[in-house]
Amino acid sequence: MDEHSSHTSEGHSLVSPTTVSAIVTRVVVSALDASGRKKAAQVIKNWPELLGAKIGGPFKKIEEKKSKGEEVTPEDARAFEKALNDNPKEAAALLGLLIASVTEETLDAEAERKVILESYAMVLNTLCALMAKARTSLALRGFIHEKDCISYWHLTGKNPHFAPFLGFLDPNNLSVFLLSESPTPQRLQELNEEIRRDQNRQLRPSSYDYRKRDTVARVKQISELSVTIEKLHPDREELKKKHGPFDLDPEYKQPREFTEPIPFGAPYLIPLFESVFEAKSIQEGAVEDLLKTRETLAENLKKLS
Repeated sequence: MDEHSSHTSEGHSLVSPTTVSAIVTRVVVSALDASGRKKAAQVIKNWPELLGAKIGGPFKKIEEKKSKGEEVTPEDARAFEKALNDNPKEAAALLGLLIASVTEETLDAEAERKVILESYAMVLNTLCALMAKARTSLALRGFIHEKDCISYWHLTGKNPHFAPFLGFLDPNNLSVFLLSESPTPQRLQELNEEIRRDQNRQLRPSSYDYRKRDTVARVKQISELSVTIEKLHPDREELKKKHGPFDLDPEYKQPREFTEPIPFGAPYLIPLFESVFEAKSIQEGAVEDLLKTRETLAENLKKLS
């Protein structure tokens, strides 16, 4: 047995206590500081009592500074690292707690994808439920990945909904078209009034013809961090010049798929959801105005009788 083997067989660690102390110090400060590890930071707050006075004191000083929004100085970190270095068993135990807490709060890719898509579906299908009950299409502010457009929710069946399929959300019994125009209150009112005036509660087909209009796209599916849309190639006219007038190349004559990112946290779901109440109010205004007219007529008839 060589010298190296004899040392490791006697239980000597391949990682020095100094290295462990440095790692633990950095991870603790990062865990308390990182917004993405709020749950881990909450768990860490309870550790001073578990760690005892030797490590718990310096640790608590760092935790209190972070909770007050104060900066942890190099002296604070060195004091904590020295306490860990002087107490290697406690340092190893603390590293184990850190690994366990981070691992416990970590989802695998499939589970994380499922949670995100379920969150999207909850909001989108709430809007679909309103469409189904009122049996109407809607013009809304933005979409899940874009705030500066108008999404036209075109009703095509009795049970509109977004259904999970192979890791995506697919629209069923509805189509969502993205109109490249500013979602001002005035424009949304115009479109929702147009929908209400139509016998089938829809916009004119020419308004959302993504096969002919460069300013319209159709939502094909939604993944955890992106939206796949279909639209005409943005350089269609340039490609047409290159291929000639008799070329049937579908690259510029037919819609193509494009993938657009969803911002982390999907913040544009909020204005999208809020706009459904505005659309509902606009479309119901026709009935409300008629009822007011009918009440006025009834009052005048009473005066005549």
